[in-house]
Amino acid sequence: MFMNLNLKLVKFFSGALSLVLNTAVFAAMGTAVAFTMPQHDRVPVYEKIQEGRFPTRDDLETGMIKLGLKKPTIRYQARKLRQELERETRKTLDKLKADD
Repeated sequence: MFMNLNLKLVKFFSGALSLVLNTAVFAAMGTAVAFTMPQHDRVPVYEKIQEGRFPTRDDLETGMIKLGLKKPTIRYQARKLRQELERETRKTLDKLKADD
């Protein structure tokens, strides 16, 4: 009986309660960042959202560049991966046709 109760408690804390706690912590962290972290213009994110000032495409591209992700580089890498995937798919199909 005692072991059964322990298993039920473990399942509860690792299941539903875990989801609730993770969501609450994520929301608290997001709120803390929005309230306290000023941006380049010294205005916190929360105040900008209240005023209806949302990021523009230029803001997003500037942020991507700061993270080291340049727009042309991403396109080039995506094109290269697509070409490689097509090449490998053709190879596999040719091999399957040859096996028949």
